[in-house]
Amino acid sequence: MDLSLVHGEAHFLFVFELCAASLLALFLAVARIASHPRGVGSLWSDLTVFSKVFFCLVLFLYFYSQWLSGGRPLAAVGLAMPGSLVTRSFAMDMPFWLRRCGEPALWLLFLCTQVAHADSHLRSAGRLYRAAGLSLLLLVGAETLIASELWSVRWALQQHRGLVELVHFLLGQCVVIVLIAALSAELLGGRKERTPRKVAGSVAVGTGLFAGAVALVAIAYVRQGPLQALLVGAHYYSWFPENWRGGVIGQKLTPPILPALGEYHSDSAAVFDQHVRWAKDAGLDFFVFDWWPRRPEIGARVYSHVVRRNALAGMQFAVLYESLDVKEPGDRTFVGEEANVAYLTEERIERMKKHWEYLARHYFKRENYLKIDGKPVLFIYASRHLVGPVAAAMAEARKHVFEKSGLSLYLIGDEIFFNTLTFSRDHGLLLLAEELPNWDRLSAFDAITTYNPYDASRDLHGGSAGAEQFLTDVSRLYAAYRAYASSVGLHFIPGVLPGYNDRAIRPDEDHFVVPRDFGDPKKSFFSESLRRWGAPFLDRKRPMLTVTSWNEWNEGTQIEPSMEPSSDAPDPREEGEFFTQGEPHHPYGTSYLKQLRASRIALGR
Repeated sequence: MDLSLVHGEAHFLFVFELCAASLLALFLAVARIASHPRGVGSLWSDLTVFSKVFFCLVLFLYFYSQWLSGGRPLAAVGLAMPGSLVTRSFAMDMPFWLRRCGEPALWLLFLCTQVAHADSHLRSAGRLYRAAGLSLLLLVGAETLIASELWSVRWALQQHRGLVELVHFLLGQCVVIVLIAALSAELLGGRKERTPRKVAGSVAVGTGLFAGAVALVAIAYVRQGPLQALLVGAHYYSWFPENWRGGVIGQKLTPPILPALGEYHSDSAAVFDQHVRWAKDAGLDFFVFDWWPRRPEIGARVYSHVVRRNALAGMQFAVLYESLDVKEPGDRTFVGEEANVAYLTEERIERMKKHWEYLARHYFKRENYLKIDGKPVLFIYASRHLVGPVAAAMAEARKHVFEKSGLSLYLIGDEIFFNTLTFSRDHGLLLLAEELPNWDRLSAFDAITTYNPYDASRDLHGGSAGAEQFLTDVSRLYAAYRAYASSVGLHFIPGVLPGYNDRAIRPDEDHFVVPRDFGDPKKSFFSESLRRWGAPFLDRKRPMLTVTSWNEWNEGTQIEPSMEPSSDAPDPREEGEFFTQGEPHHPYGTSYLKQLRASRIALGR
């Protein structure tokens, strides 16, 4: 069974749940016989003692599983959101251990109300135990169905995710509530029946305690304090002049939109030094250099500038690892393994370990290499296109780097996207429902981000008419993934971009354009993405933001200065309509660097 789990311990917990359900079914059957007038009374007494021990163990393991799995179905493959409805309600930055304690703490409050008003239903404890047992059976049955290889059933459940989440939540909480009520009734209760007045008192006390807890959390949220030092980085490419020949949208336009420095060579010291000056003036703290294991000329240019010349002049840097380069021509492929997907075989994992060892030897120990908590940061490009034993592979590669260099890595996965991949040996690649993560991959990282949330299949995001919808949908996507990240203790790093246009490099794909300016009056897409994707989703204690990109001219996401606009520029050529889809275009000079600088000032850092 191909299970996507946050922690390996969940295997044990799921097996325990299955065993517990079987024992409980046996217990209920025997208890029914024993409670009959012709049954064996002593057996009933023994089973009552057993029930107390058994259900205390179930209660303990429920809290333990909450800690390990974030409250989601232990065996579900990315179906339900992490955490309970309560713990997910607060998307604030709080310590991981505190968030994990949130759900048990609420039920301890409930137990307090039971202790305070436990003079009632001792005689109903047996019925409460049976109700808890029935809820547990239903819960385990639901999780077994979700975790099965019945993909048609799983897909149907994904289409009604909200209802599934609600049912799972209610069943899980029902087990805990009823167990606590039964235990408190037996251990602390008398034999008096509960009156309406006492019921109302219990409800009032419980509601008051819950409201007080919510108020304390709200106060803690308001008093979190200002952002810590914000780090802003941009993805940097060292693949020129080769990629000038690959198709650049600005080459197809009149007037052309080309770099202020011309179609430069990435190995030029003068060009790189000017880029650094511009970047520092705009408020960039670091560059993220694209690194391809199978394109050594790119790596050589990066090494020349940041190691041999040490030319970053106070800026930091990190590496973006092109993960799909673990594939090589001649590799055995798997069912449904497309060109932009890699199944991590043992052979490919060994390649990845060697790649990371090389990076550790040449870059990670440098003083100006970007570090978080003292750990070198490694961005994993297209991690959402890796399938198979991803978490195990990443753990193995981390261990290899530590053994070779003594360094513990801080991994940032490119995981945030509208639909993510999973893999079944029987069915090959499968897309999960919208906004659902692949939990196995998420558990491999310390933080998650997106290189670019552009989805070519969503035509409603295209052009000036769709820009607002694109901004809105990505904001919703970020909110969902920030909740995922917070619930399992991951750092969330939002990404922004100034627009997108790859119609010159991929003309046959006929992808839609995300314009750099839209609306009436005109708004800058870059400024809006900074305002709506960046600022609201920054981690308050370790705020970081990435820009796609500094100089990816092929996909039209660059903020590197272009030639200055001219007041007497001619109108666009008719043939330019194919490349722009009728969207406005013009040289922009240093305007995006000014927008970035203004955004940093607005954030107070």
